[in-house]
Amino acid sequence: MSLTPKFARAVSWGDSGEIKFATKTEQLLADVCRRLIQNTIIAWNYLYMSNEVLKANSKERKTLIKAIEESSPIRWKHINLHGTFDFSKEALHNALDFNIEELINFDWKD
Repeated sequence: MSLTPKFARAVSWGDSGEIKFATKTEQLLADVCRRLIQNTIIAWNYLYMSNEVLKANSKERKTLIKAIEESSPIRWKHINLHGTFDFSKEALHNALDFNIEELINFDWKD
């Protein structure tokens, strides 16, 4: 999957998305970090969409799957790329709950 330049710029917020470091190693490290963030966003989107399909009834599931097939997991407007992140128990209390085992074992051909 080719990641869009717009996505790369959104993740690489400072200096207009340009990597400005003194050494080649620093540049490579910054690029790897950017790709890690991009891949994490895509993985989150897949996990979230899969969870929504799993929770849906049969009719809704077909509609959701069709919408997913016609779109892309490369979306980031719902991601807070430049804020403060709080992963404390209190902050995560109302977070989404994913049953990974259920997602893995679900018959997606249905």
